[in-house]
Amino acid sequence: MTVTIKNKINRGWIVGTYKSTSGVFEPIFTDNKKAALKFNNLSTAIENIKKLTDYSFDEFAFYENGKLMEVK
Repeated sequence: MTVTIKNKINRGWIVGTYKSTSGVFEPIFTDNKKAALKFNNLSTAIENIKKLTDYSFDEFAFYENGKLMEVK
């Protein structure tokens, strides 16, 4: 199983993060799904996205093997 994360607003796949000049962690996006960060399962993906970014958790969609997962 592979879980990838996509931003709901701009529809880009998350490939990493950077620290902005204001000190906030911002995600880096790409249209290339093959370059997206990959996680072993949904709980690991959720845990890491909370650590990696300061963005609202509601802005992300999680995909397992290409299928949209519902996060409760």
